[in-house]
Amino acid sequence: MFVSYTWRPGVFERSSAKRYGPSEDRPLGDNFGYHAFRDKEQAEQDASWHGWFPAVIGSVAMWGEVIEHQYGWRSEYAAVRSIVEITGDISFRNKHWLLLELREKYRCTAGTEL
Repeated sequence: MFVSYTWRPGVFERSSAKRYGPSEDRPLGDNFGYHAFRDKEQAEQDASWHGWFPAVIGSVAMWGEVIEHQYGWRSEYAAVRSIVEITGDISFRNKHWLLLELREKYRCTAGTEL
């Protein structure tokens, strides 16, 4: 799943796609739903396309209005379930500590599978 903002732990925010009609102006950087890939390989491929920018790969729980697409889903609500890896240009040592910190912050598992 890719999102352009930082999730606040324990806060379940509704995606803004439900707050605006189809023809209304939306603020820049607004969240148009939570998007999740069907499998880890697709997430890794998309993360590598973003180059050196760090990306977190894991699994999420999705609910509310959920729409299935070719490569995954888009939902009204989502929450972090597991954090598997961090990609991008960051040292191995920093990745290890950041993974531990994020898993503790979001109170999620260290699962190896999505």
